[in-house]
Amino acid sequence: MQQSPLEVSPLLIPITKESSELLQKKLVVGETIGMFSIIETSLSKQQLIQHLQPFLQAELPSEELALFRFYDPAIIKILNKMLDDESYMVLLKPISNWWYQEFDSTLHNIVSL
Repeated sequence: MQQSPLEVSPLLIPITKESSELLQKKLVVGETIGMFSIIETSLSKQQLIQHLQPFLQAELPSEELALFRFYDPAIIKILNKMLDDESYMVLLKPISNWWYQEFDSTLHNIVSL
């Protein structure tokens, strides 16, 4: 079964006070499938895309390029182990908070070094 790019790509949705409650009801899943993360930033959507774009590719030890799924909740929780300190700080610099849903449905927050 082949998935479309929209089904496997990160989706950026601005969250306002008005939409917050609805999003909590729709996004927070009661099953054990950790499936989303929330980034709080003062950047515009376009600025955030431009900031995150350089982090989408990672160089493997074989020098091949691979998709770096930093937006995947399974990857987010180990970002500090996957990136060197400088890259980690650059990634998180414009981000106030970054929450991800764990497999037990709890929300966790990653912080800058």
